[in-house]
Amino acid sequence: MPILEPLRRQLEEGRALALEEPASPGRRGFIIVRPLGGHLIMRDSLSAARSTGHIDRATGFLVQRVEYDAAWLDTNDYDQGMITRARSDVATVEQVESVLEEWGIAPEDLRPYHQTDAP
Repeated sequence: MPILEPLRRQLEEGRALALEEPASPGRRGFIIVRPLGGHLIMRDSLSAARSTGHIDRATGFLVQRVEYDAAWLDTNDYDQGMITRARSDVATVEQVESVLEEWGIAPEDLRPYHQTDAP
């Protein structure tokens, strides 16, 4: 199944997507899709508040399946005890969809990164 159009646009515009998934006891698991080479350039504070501005296009994507120690997740040291379960560097959104399908993840479950608890 393809990534929904609004989420696809976010990826192409350089914004990350994520979703929380079941993890081992005492841990929290996430699928995180990070655009590579693209970023949002804010023109002013109003643009920053609205998350609008000039967009550099993403040139690739990092798709990760990670687990974090729940005790560290809300701290600045959230990567203490982080485990990368799977990782894939891909060039296109279609390849992101293929990785998600291979991992058994429904793309429609992805959310904008800032709307999740992903660190």
